[in-house]
Amino acid sequence: MSQWRASLLAWPDQVWVTCYTDASWSPRKGGGWAVWLRSGQGRIVRRGPCPPYVTSSYEAELAAIFAGIYLAANAWGALVRGITVYSDCRAALEILTPEARPARAMAGRLQGKIRGLLNRYAVELETRWVKGHQPISAGTAAYLNRQCDRLANTARLAKPDEQAKPDQKKKKKKKKKRRLRKPKNQNRANRARRNGEKARAGHMGARKKRRSPQAGCQ
Repeated sequence: MSQWRASLLAWPDQVWVTCYTDASWSPRKGGGWAVWLRSGQGRIVRRGPCPPYVTSSYEAELAAIFAGIYLAANAWGALVRGITVYSDCRAALEILTPEARPARAMAGRLQGKIRGLLNRYAVELETRWVKGHQPISAGTAAYLNRQCDRLANTARLAKPDEQAKPDQKKKKKKKKKRRLRKPKNQNRANRARRNGEKARAGHMGARKKRRSPQAGCQ
């Protein structure tokens, strides 16, 4: 029997949440996180960019864990008795244990935010390490870890400025259409004037051809 089903029998009003998290980090592109949550109340799958203050893959993994705990607490609130976090980052899981010392720099900031969130909602935390980058055939944990890894990469690459470019292209197309609609009558007049000039030029050419034999005879 799975943990979340057993929780329904033990505590009818509260459940345990299974939380798989992963993060993707690049010095140039920044970081992205992804979470997969399941409880007796349903399932949640989310991804998103890491905060600007995240400067390493280690901090990105902590940001992913914070996002998972926050989403579970925000969605199910007092129904959550505890959360079991599965991650492929041992260092991130180690600093979340009760006996862990306060971390330094931004990792300490994320550590404090996670502990504050757990205290606010009175939620228990258990951690499980999952070996990363395993084939999907290795089991459920490997499959969910790979899915979170894929979503985290997508979140890292999907920058807000890149998402805004299609909207800018649409606006430019609308402007071009408006410019073409306004001068319809003017275009017709210009076309008629050019046709008239061509007609007059053709008429003058025909007159010159008729006069040329006379000039040759003289």
